[in-house]
Amino acid sequence: MECPKKIFIIPDYTPDQYVKITENELKKQSFTFNSAFSEKLLQRFRYLYKELKKPDNNIKSVNGYLAIKEAQAITGRYYLRKASDKIILPEDIQGQVEEKKSIQEIMPETQGFICCVTAVYAALR
Repeated sequence: MECPKKIFIIPDYTPDQYVKITENELKKQSFTFNSAFSEKLLQRFRYLYKELKKPDNNIKSVNGYLAIKEAQAITGRYYLRKASDKIILPEDIQGQVEEKKSIQEIMPETQGFICCVTAVYAALR
């Protein structure tokens, strides 16, 4: 007789949760940081989250370790700049971050596309 398998599904961490885990890791080492650092860290995790959610990746293989690994990389860059004040700066976060554009930046970029679609539509009539 075969025992039924019990599967526990643990949801993926969100970018906000990754930020909290990373910040807690840094605080454990007596580091401090400001809101600009936290905002850039959130942008970093939003980027990583989107990349890991792509079909050819598996976010479950890194889940909580992703935040720990990022904290280690940040402290490594802190020590590389030979700081001793225990203050982590936004510049200590390296790698790509999520880029958000304002509507004023997006609209000019879409104008060419809209004109092209309009021309194709007119040609197909």
